Formats: sequence, C-alpha cells, structure tokens
Amino acid sequence: MTLKALSAAVAVSIMTLGCTQQQEATDASAAGTDPLGAATVQAPDGQEVKESLVRYYALNALQKPVEQLTPEERDAIVDRLVNLKVLAEAAEARGISQERTVAVELELQRQQLLAQTLVNRFVEENPPTDAELQAEYDANLSEFENVEHKARHILVETEEEAAALIKQLDEGADFATLAKEHSIDPAASNGGDLGWFTSSTMVP
Repeated sequence: MTLKALSAAVAVSIMTLGCTQQQEATDASAAGTDPLGAATVQAPDGQEVKESLVRYYALNALQKPVEQLTPEERDAIVDRLVNLKVLAEAAEARGISQERTVAVELELQRQQLLAQTLVNRFVEENPPTDAELQAEYDANLSEFENVEHKARHILVETEEEAAALIKQLDEGADFATLAKEHSIDPAASNGGDLGWFTSSTMVP
C-alpha cells in the first residue's frame, strides 16, 4: 500500500468513525476535561506539574515506569519539568509563541505528531499482509537507492577451468576453498569474498 493509498484509507476510516469520535471529543471539551489529567505533582518550591508529564518523561528518558523510580530520580524529573514549565511560561509572557517562525515550527510539530500517531494506529488496526508488502516492495524496487549485494567469485583464465570448478561445486565442493586454491583474483585469500557492493560499482 503506497503512502497515497494509505492516506486515502486512513481518510475513509476517519470519515466512517469520525462523527462518533468528534462528538465524544466535543462532549469532553464542553465538560472541561483536561487531556493531561487532573493529577499533579508538587515540587519542594511549591510549583506543580502534571503527573502525566512525569510518567511520560520517566518512560521516555529513563525507560522505566514512574513506580520504579528512586526518590532521587523522581525529584530530578519533577525539577526538570518545573524548570521547563517556568521557562515556557516566561516565553509565552514575552509573546515568543506568537512569533511567526516559532508558531510555524510549533504547528508543524503538532501536525507531524498527530499525523504519525494516526497512521501508526491505522496500521496497527489494519496490518498489511505479506502479499501486500511483497507487492509494494516489487512495485517500488526500482526506486530504491544504494541497494547492495554480497557475493563471492572465482576468477580463472579459461572457460574450461570455470566449467571444471562449477562441476566440483555441483558435487558439493566448498566455494571458499576452491576460490583460495584456484582464483587468480586478490579476493582469493578471503575465499573469493567481494564484500558488499552496488550494481553500478561492479563490472558486468
């Protein structure tokens, strides 16, 4: 499924379920529900921060739930969030959020987060099949850049030598061993290993 098709599918999904969800969101807004939650954590200086922010920060910065934090770790997080809150409020008071470049950056970040979250949820609820993934891969293979291949080779001077070696390989001989014994290429010492390369950097 291409990005365009995915966007269309997400749009259809939103149109199908959007009315109910929009009504629920409107009802919550009218009721004054704070999406961050009502619970707060108080710092020693009396400042308060939302408990949901503390939990989010703990999971993303320290990779563990807030219940597993040491008192020192919890205090450090609360202190950091209080400092961020104070600085952000000071910036708001100076009108920084209304400056064009800052407002544009904030809006782009908001849209990107919302769009990415929506797409992630859609994919989780509608996982593509292996066949769909393979079809998408095949359809876009020519657009991929820097596709690399890994190969070994045995370089000999005559076609007769090559045919004899191919026969040995067909009979179960070890490729790397034959390369070390017969290849005239410098890669022979590595069992004919050519490493990783792109199609454009390899001779036909």
